[in-house]
Amino acid sequence: MIDLIQAELEIRRILNVRYSNIKTIDIYTKRFMDFVRYYPATEPIDIKEAELNAYIKVIISKKSSRSLIMQFIQVAEYYFNHIHKKSFVIYRQNIPSAREKEINTLEQEQVFLMIDNFENMKHRIIFVLVYSCCLELTELLNLRVSDINSKKEPFYLQVRNASGDVVRKASISPKIIEYLNEYWQTCITKPQEYLLEGPEAGKKYGKTSAEKVIKKAFEENGMVSAFVVKTLRRSYMEHMVSLGIPIISILEKLDVHHFDSIKKYTRAIHGSVKIDFTPLDKLIGKPKINEPEIEDLEQLVFTLNSEDEKEYLLEAIQCFRAGALKAGIVFSWSSFIRILQNRCEKKGYKAINEASAKLKFRKKFEKISDFESIKELNLLKLAFELKVISKHQLSQMENNLDLRNHCGHPSSYKPEINKAKAFIEDLVNIIKNEP
Repeated sequence: MIDLIQAELEIRRILNVRYSNIKTIDIYTKRFMDFVRYYPATEPIDIKEAELNAYIKVIISKKSSRSLIMQFIQVAEYYFNHIHKKSFVIYRQNIPSAREKEINTLEQEQVFLMIDNFENMKHRIIFVLVYSCCLELTELLNLRVSDINSKKEPFYLQVRNASGDVVRKASISPKIIEYLNEYWQTCITKPQEYLLEGPEAGKKYGKTSAEKVIKKAFEENGMVSAFVVKTLRRSYMEHMVSLGIPIISILEKLDVHHFDSIKKYTRAIHGSVKIDFTPLDKLIGKPKINEPEIEDLEQLVFTLNSEDEKEYLLEAIQCFRAGALKAGIVFSWSSFIRILQNRCEKKGYKAINEASAKLKFRKKFEKISDFESIKELNLLKLAFELKVISKHQLSQMENNLDLRNHCGHPSSYKPEINKAKAFIEDLVNIIKNEP
């Protein structure tokens, strides 16, 4: 039997070389590990072409979705042919066609996956800018090299209309600048005037070609949309609303001011909202933690490896946004505990049991779920003994455990916003900085 933990760590290491988004890595790791478990007695590197293709036929016969099958084929192609130079001819017949159901918006996870699947950097930047800056194709193709301000904050690009006039500024983040730099570095002939140029220097990239790039990305991920650019733009709006930005602020930033347009977009994002109560009938929540205070938590989500670590932290962020400080503290603490358990496990069960015996816990650890039967204070002590956290961090988290206990049990205790902020800061620093 192969070591599944080691196999998962190895595939994650390999995928980290190519993919930058943790959600993409999680999806491909899951697909690959399902394959590894299908051949439990064979090391992945020793699996033959015929065995690989037999597995693909099995998942097709189980009527798996097109996206699942294509995700596995992509990770298998990368692992066997790109990393290990196997030259396998991978079975691609009888794969179900893209689903016929028309989609109006994408899940954020789907967007990340599609971005990471681009091998052509020009094609990737087309997709990235349409989505992240909510651009029409005309606005994208009118972008000039001089329209990009990536040297001094605030970073932005100037958006031009069909006539070439600047109509607005679109914010771009360091992540977008990273994508732009990767694109620029891969250009053998650097763009002369427009950011995206065709074969002839100084001439814009074709509108039809740009739309085909986006449409192909949809099709390769098993999705159908007659209006792919519209779908990307609507996804941007829906995702920004989910992140706490009012739709009216988004539309104002996009230079949409006509009442009928505002009404159309508001209804598309929020649907028809029935108002059948007054402010006398419902209580308004307590003051919430503002966005700048939870940005570090949001960035942490992208660095976490397991779904349960991320799930707790995402729920904590939603609670903090809503002003539910007690719930936010409890959920973020749960995420920290799961991260601590996973980091202890990486030390190996031999070291864990030696530390446990030294601390006189009378507990034998054999699997990750065994951590759930010890008190959280003892987990902190075990993590310190294993050098997962430092002495100073142990002291910090013992204090934060008290705060978590106050919030997690019925009482009249109400945490102050400053205490919640300090709690977040401690967690972020410890998770980001292993001793």
